Parts: sequence; C-alpha cells; structure tokens
Amino acid sequence: KKLQMRKKKNWEHFLHKRLTRRKMLGASAKVGVGAAGLALVGCGPNDTDQKQTTRKINQIAKTESEETHRAEKPKLNGRKSEEESTKLKIIKRGGTMRQTLAGLSSGNPPTFDPFSNLTYLAQIPGSYHFSRLLRTTTGAEIDYDDFATLEPDAASSLPEIVDPQTYIYTLRKNLKFHDIAPTNGRSVQASDVAASESRFREVSPNRGSWITAVDNLQIINESTFRLNLSIPFAPMAGLTASPEHLWIIPQEIVDDNSVESRPIGSGPWIFDEFIPDVEIRWRRNPDWYLQGFPLMDECIISLVSDPSTIISNLSAGELDASIISGLPWRDVIQTSLADLQHRVGGDNVFGGIYFDYGKKPWGDVRVRQALSMAMDRDGILDVTDQTGQRLWQTAIPTIRPYSISPLDDEFGPNAKYFKRDVQAAIQLLDAAGYPEGIELRAITSPVYGPAFGQRMELVLSTIADAGFRGEIENVEYASYITTIYSGSFPNDASGIAMAPLKGNSYDPDDVYFTNYHPLSARHNWGAGPGDPSGDHALLSLWNEQRMEQDFETRVELNKEIQRVMAESMYIVPWPGQSSIWAGNPNIQNFFPRAGYGNGVEYLPFAWLDD
Repeated sequence: KKLQMRKKKNWEHFLHKRLTRRKMLGASAKVGVGAAGLALVGCGPNDTDQKQTTRKINQIAKTESEETHRAEKPKLNGRKSEEESTKLKIIKRGGTMRQTLAGLSSGNPPTFDPFSNLTYLAQIPGSYHFSRLLRTTTGAEIDYDDFATLEPDAASSLPEIVDPQTYIYTLRKNLKFHDIAPTNGRSVQASDVAASESRFREVSPNRGSWITAVDNLQIINESTFRLNLSIPFAPMAGLTASPEHLWIIPQEIVDDNSVESRPIGSGPWIFDEFIPDVEIRWRRNPDWYLQGFPLMDECIISLVSDPSTIISNLSAGELDASIISGLPWRDVIQTSLADLQHRVGGDNVFGGIYFDYGKKPWGDVRVRQALSMAMDRDGILDVTDQTGQRLWQTAIPTIRPYSISPLDDEFGPNAKYFKRDVQAAIQLLDAAGYPEGIELRAITSPVYGPAFGQRMELVLSTIADAGFRGEIENVEYASYITTIYSGSFPNDASGIAMAPLKGNSYDPDDVYFTNYHPLSARHNWGAGPGDPSGDHALLSLWNEQRMEQDFETRVELNKEIQRVMAESMYIVPWPGQSSIWAGNPNIQNFFPRAGYGNGVEYLPFAWLDD
C-alpha cells in the first residue's frame, strides 16, 4: 500500500517540493528526483572553474592538519580523531607518485580502450587520462565505499534535472583534450560526448544498465546536451560518474585505432609509456581544468602482483602506495608495514560462484542453496581477513545504504541460505537426486592473483563437506573474459565458474542489469532451464527499484530484492574481504577509495612531503 500511495503522488506537487528543498539546501542537497538519495556537491551552474579550484584547496586545507593513522586496530574509512589532528602540513608541488595498478591483482592491460573490453585492467587506467561527466568525491570524511557523493568532472556543474526522464549537462568552458597530436589541445564539445555515448552503447559489455534506461543523447549547443531517458531512472546521475560507463574519448584516436595503445583524453594525466609486465607512466596535464592541479609531476603505476615484492617495495620506499587487500592484517601489515598509513574499507568487489544453466544440476535451486549453505563464510574470513570485519556479501556487494547483511536480524528468514548448515545442504542434495554428491571443475583465471586464488581454494574445501567435490580449472584471461565470464561455457565444462565479477559497483541497479539481467551484454551465467530470464517477479522488482524516485522507498525495495534473491541464489556469493590501502608517511592528503577512479578522484590532490 505504501508503494502504491507513493506512485499516486501528484507530479506537480512533488516537483514543487523538490525545488523548494533545493532552494533551502543548495547544491549539497540530496536530490529526490532522478538522482534519488545522491549527495551532489560542487559548483552550481554559474560557478567558475576557479571557484572549484578554491574549493578543492579549502578541502585540502581542512585535512592538512590530520596526523596519519597508525593504530593497532584498523580504523574504518580513514576517519581521524581530533587528537590526531595536530600537525600542519604545507602543500608541495612536484615529484613522482609510484603505486600498483591493483595490488595483488595487478597485470598488463590487454587494451587501453575501456569500451572494447570490460576488464578492470583497462578501466582503472582510464581514470588517469579520460574524463567522465561526474566523479565521486573523496576525502577524510567520505566513506571508503560512498558512491553517492558526487561532484562535476567534465561537466561544469551537476545535471539540471528537468523531470525524472530528462537530464541536461553542460561541459566546462576550459575542458580541453591533451595538447598532443591528433587532438592538439582542442576544446571538448558536446559532439564528443555524443560520439562517445554512441560508441559506448554499441560496443561496451558494460552497457546493460545504460541502454535499458537512456533513450538518446540530444545536442543542444556545442557545450550542452540532454539525456532523454526511456523511464524515470533513479541512478542516472551516479551512472554518469561510473568509471565503467561513459568516458569521453576523442573520435580521432578511435578512427586511427590508437585508443587501444596510446590513449588521449582530457583527464588530469597525460599517458607516456606502457612497459608490459613492468609499469605504466603518466605525466601531469598542465592544462587540466582545475588550475594548479595535479600537484605531482608524474604517476608511475607498477604492474607487479607478487605479494612479497609489493611488501618489500613499500617497506623500502620504492612504492609510495598500493592496495594490499588480501594480505593478512596481523601477520603481515602490522609487522612488515606497521610504519605506513592505512585506509581500511568494505568490499566493493562482488564475486562468487556462477553457473551454466544449460548443464545439470545447476538449474535446480536446491543444488544452489545447498552449495551456499555448505560454504563456511566465517571460516574463510578467519583465514583471509584479519581486520575483524565480517563482510558477508549478498546478491550485491557493499553499496551503502542499499546493502544488507545476512547477519543482521532485518534480513529475515532467508538469511538461512547464507549460514553454514552442512546437514541441511546434504538433505537438499539428496532431495534433488544427488545423494552421492556432485563432481565439479570450477573455471576461473589466474589473473586475479594469489588472494583471490586462496579464497577460491577455501570455498572448494568447505563445500566439499556437503559432497561438492571439486577442483579449480584456470583459463587464460583473454579467453576467459570473452567466453565463460559472459556465460559462454565450453561443451566439456561442468557448468560452474568462480571469480570476482564486478569491482566498481556504483548502484544496485548496475549490478542487477550487468551481472544478472537477461538483457545484459555480459550477464554472468549461461542460459538454460532455471536461469533468471524466467523469474518474472524478480525482473519486475528490478524494474520497480530503478524507477522509484523516493530515496527511502528505493532503499527498502533493494533490501527486499536481496532477501528474495537469497532464496534463488542465481549467483552464490562468497564472503567479502576488507579493502586495505597502504601508503608511505610522506604522502599527504592520502584518501584512496573503492572503485576504479583513483586517477582523478584523489591522485591530483595528493602531494609528497620530504
């Protein structure tokens, strides 16, 4: 009844309330229409780029006096107490930042074109040289996994939300492509965004959420365009901030195919060199739209993934920073890396076990439930995550405030499908016709590194107690990501795979319409009896939550979806793992965050002390 009443709201009255609220709260208000629940911050439509530069400097000044956190217990989200805020630090320019691409999961990008390949190895570098319309905000008071607080990137301001199906964006006046051939420092125009959007919706495997909501992009003038939506779409603003979606890529490098190997954009860093198995180098873009930033001269991204090498390089100062998720907190970090500053957060990398429904027995929900109930999530966390956080993923990863833990009372009775009950799992297998258990080969790729490899081995060892006898089958990454990962299992496979599936989840809708939905260009399952395409009630819930404009109602809808999907287990989630960044003490304004956007979200505003 509550949902029905909300849908019957008079639109004019709702719009009047929103406009009144915006006048009262200003640019930092939580918008209730179209961008439901997003805390949009930054410049207003009439603010200049200099004002945003000043705001960035003021943000830095606010956190300059905060001491680096080195407590015995991990402090979540990089927050610091007043007692730690004692030392004033001076902003310094110049120097070279050295960090890894993705910690223990680092590797060679197969391409620098973020549209032609969905791999994180291509998406993360994109944040250095390309721009997107909006970006997420980072800082001392911003949670590590907060994807709702946005500010302008290529856009000069937040979008003008005319109505729930019309978003107008205006580009910055001083937004330029890098001053090298073939773009030669020319201005970025609306036609560049239109060309990028057209190519994104045509070729990107990540386009699922976008193309099912965005009808078309209409150019208004050389700097302004309109996104016309096919439905009222609550996550729209957040999707224009996602590093897995709309990058602005000049057509010149698409036409000559240099986008694959020598990217040029309008981002804060200019691509210099890629040395396979060694590093990627960028230099500072002197013409970036925020005057005076980036503060450092150069970024060098190491492609090493060996844990011992990363540890020794951080200890010796040969690396300034790295994400070190997967390393034991007590046994390694607090001993070998105790003198570094750390930022600890939740797990934004969604993953687990997925299936080819064309192969028995995976279309039987009882088998999937048994597999989940046989998994010892707490036991796995005891080995892999010594921070003390108990991160149990559901059908979505940690996306605040939408995610809900099966350990919480509010999850309800379907939490039982996550909690270990080996005897109940055996009974489910028996009822499904497999009293002797099931033999399986779980396909994955070694590219994800030793930490994920350990998690997979632990999953297999625990589900064996209920009769799931399995082994890992490693497949070369380029082949894996274009076949099994997208649901195309080979004929001789056992119909099961296991891997991290999404590492930059901005909104629950992006997970549903990327990893699960039958219309997705890359859903993580093979079609067959029992696949999600026949679950019309769930498909309806997915559509309902994305169109719901009331923030609180949308949060509750997504919690209910997680409860419903706990029973179906279309993908069986493994336990999460705390995200941990380590940085040497000389890095100031060090606030890395979840997702793929570090190149533009924190690196331009960090500096190196002597």
